[in-house]
Amino acid sequence: MSLTYAGKLGFSKQLESVIKENADELKKAKVDVEGRSKGLSASVEIALKEDGKQESLKAELKSQTQKAVEATNDAYKYASDTADLVVGALGKQHELSKRIRQLRDQMALETARGKREKSV
Repeated sequence: MSLTYAGKLGFSKQLESVIKENADELKKAKVDVEGRSKGLSASVEIALKEDGKQESLKAELKSQTQKAVEATNDAYKYASDTADLVVGALGKQHELSKRIRQLRDQMALETARGKREKSV
């Protein structure tokens, strides 16, 4: 069974405490308690710092994704309004109006179809 991300960090923290609590016994067994304790403390501190950065980046990514979606929706609305304006100005029978309406039809058909399955 492999440890989870949180499990690994928890183990590191707990071991640091166990070593400090049992320092005298470990020193008798010739374990470098000071060195190991400092090493564990430093590595846990680095892991927590990096985890904090990761969480910050996740929040930033979520926020940026929302901004990108909003910007895309705004662009589509502006394009749709422009298409309506052009078709209204030229009339429905004009060739450019027909092409614009065809673009909309293609979009509707594509969304109705869904994603295509890859052929083998």
